[in-house]
Order: sequence, then C-alpha cells, then structure tokens
Amino acid sequence: MKAMKPRRRWLKWLAMAGGACLLLLFVAYLAIGWRIGAGVRETVVEAQVRHGGDAVEALLGLVEDASATWAERNRAVWALGQLGDGRALEPLRALSTGGDCEHERRLCEHELGKAVKLLEGGLNASAWIWRRGAVRPGANASGGGEPVVSELQR
Repeated sequence: MKAMKPRRRWLKWLAMAGGACLLLLFVAYLAIGWRIGAGVRETVVEAQVRHGGDAVEALLGLVEDASATWAERNRAVWALGQLGDGRALEPLRALSTGGDCEHERRLCEHELGKAVKLLEGGLNASAWIWRRGAVRPGANASGGGEPVVSELQR
C-alpha cells in the first residue's frame, strides 16, 4: 500500500480539526443555552417566592417591586423576554421611556428593548434547548398545585 501523499494527509488533518472545532462550538452553544435556562428558572423561583402567581405574573411583580434592587428588576425583565410569553409585552412596553440606561436608578432601556423584541417574535436561538416545559406558565410557588419549575421534557 502506498504512503499517503503529504498534501492529502494535511487536508485530512485539516478536515478532522475543522470537524472537532464545529463539535466544540456546538457543545459550547448547548452549554450556554442550558445556563440561560437555569438563569431563567432561578429568577422565576425567586420572583414566585416573593410575589406568588405564575411565572409571568411573579416576574412582572418583581419588575415593579420598589423594594427589589435594580439588578433584580432588570434580571426579571431579561427573564420575561427569554420566556417569550406575550402577556408581558404591553407591561414592558409601558415601562420603557426610551431614555438612556442608568442601571443604578431605573430599569435598563437596552434590556427592556431586547425583551420587547423577543416578545414580539424575535429570534431566541437558545430557547429550544431549555424552554420545552422547563417553566410552566400556570405553576406557582405558594403550596399545592404544580411545581414551580418542572423537569425538562425528554
């Protein structure tokens, strides 16, 4: 059997390296998507413990909670956008002033804008990884009923 030509060997190595890089990128994409879902679930649980109701109601309650920090409120805005439930669209639009972001004094206009775009049907490239039943819209944290956060459906 003839030895492989150097050029072919190089091309084969390059193809394998490219495939490994693509696989690594896909795994990183999945990990980031999973972490986004975990962040949404954590924020929903925190909001439901404080405000009760389903995920959207609790997050909207946290957004409007004057005793919450601006960071907590901005995280709730982010979670509402990630959930993609249309009930949050008008309340978030109403909160947007169109001004500059002042994270220590009010809600982040940039985060409000991103959430509104997602709620209007914008692309959420990672939602398919975690959204399938991860947070049930009707679940609540106050005793009884369904769990706040269900296991991901497989």
